[in-house]
Amino acid sequence: MFSKFNDKIFSKTFLDQIFSILKFTPNIRLSRTNVFTTIAENFRKLGYVDGKSLHGAPYDFREAQDEKFYIKVKNLIEITYKRNKNKKVVIIAHSYGGLIANIFLNKQRIAWKNHYLHVLFTISTPWTGSVKTVIGLMKGLNFGVPWTRPNEWKDLLRSYQSAISLLPSQKNWKSKQPFILTKDKNFTNNDIDTLIKVLNYPSSYQRWQFLSNIIDNIKPPKIKTYCYFGGGYKTIKQLDYTFTKFPNGQPKLTYELADGTVNLKSLNYCNTWKNSYIHISKQFQNNSHNGILHNLDMIENINKIILETEPLHDLPIVKRKISIKVYSC
Repeated sequence: MFSKFNDKIFSKTFLDQIFSILKFTPNIRLSRTNVFTTIAENFRKLGYVDGKSLHGAPYDFREAQDEKFYIKVKNLIEITYKRNKNKKVVIIAHSYGGLIANIFLNKQRIAWKNHYLHVLFTISTPWTGSVKTVIGLMKGLNFGVPWTRPNEWKDLLRSYQSAISLLPSQKNWKSKQPFILTKDKNFTNNDIDTLIKVLNYPSSYQRWQFLSNIIDNIKPPKIKTYCYFGGGYKTIKQLDYTFTKFPNGQPKLTYELADGTVNLKSLNYCNTWKNSYIHISKQFQNNSHNGILHNLDMIENINKIILETEPLHDLPIVKRKISIKVYSC
């Protein structure tokens, strides 16, 4: 599970360690912290043991690449496999965690993946970026913290590698429709370099040049994959600065229906993967980017695939076949 918290709350030492899933299911059930509770409790009811067959892997989401983290995840998978009588491991990754899981899997040999892993579930993954990232970098986002103003977060977001890497992909966005309109110029995914320069933030352009390949070079993970995402929520599609000052004015926003955070073309990009591995995508309507994690139909779907038989409620726990690893952003 990739932690959303920063060093002001949890130290770097915390973020560098592998913990039990319970570390990320707080007793105080606030909407901003009650993210993984439903999924974690589901697996515990099935008989999975926290810290043995059920794990979380905290990740510093401000960074887009962390080779030490990938080493620790690989070790955790191998240890979990051995501790559970050589039962293959499942990876469940949410949001940016799906990209991190994909990067990790593409670093591993096919033989290793076939030996240790059963299936990958990605949930709400921004495979080719998001227009909401654009407004976050230009105007700021307060992430639902009501006593803060979006503008107060702007400089912080611009310093995050992950935020820069989630700008719409120049290679894979698959749309020539501009996502920014101005009096003088319209911006499409082919104008990201110009947009970065407009931000006029130290090192942003160099950081984007280094990180853009994360989104531009997305490859199938070469493992059986289920790609789940929500829908039915207003999601920012376009920023219109035609009648206001660019970039400091207040744009008119145009919306589409997706998960409220990531655009549909990005969520369902996994549909473009064509090879011998099973890639199944499924949209759960009327579910938001985080809200889908509490969707019981989706969780039931995961259970059936994990247990490789159905109906689930007729299955005694002794028939479970694999270990679970849950991590997210």
